[in-house]
Amino acid sequence: MKWIRTSQLYQISVAAAGVNLMFIPVARTYHSLLVIFVMYGVFDGGSMVLFPLILLECVGQNEVNRAWGIFGALQQIAAAISTPLAGELTWV
Repeated sequence: MKWIRTSQLYQISVAAAGVNLMFIPVARTYHSLLVIFVMYGVFDGGSMVLFPLILLECVGQNEVNRAWGIFGALQQIAAAISTPLAGELTWV
């Protein structure tokens, strides 16, 4: 697909996943929730598949392993901090 860049496809996938989550409050039946979460899974999975390709385009083939390691470390730091922080915010 020469007419669309990988970064644009990634942005569309992340935006569509976010829009899907906004429909959760209006879902009234099990089947409507099922449709919402299946679509969320498709778009979220698309963004997870496209991220390594974007990383490869940004840093090149020689540095992709180092960049993937740094990305993983930053993601785990954010995950380790966000859970206790969310717990503290419930007491506010």
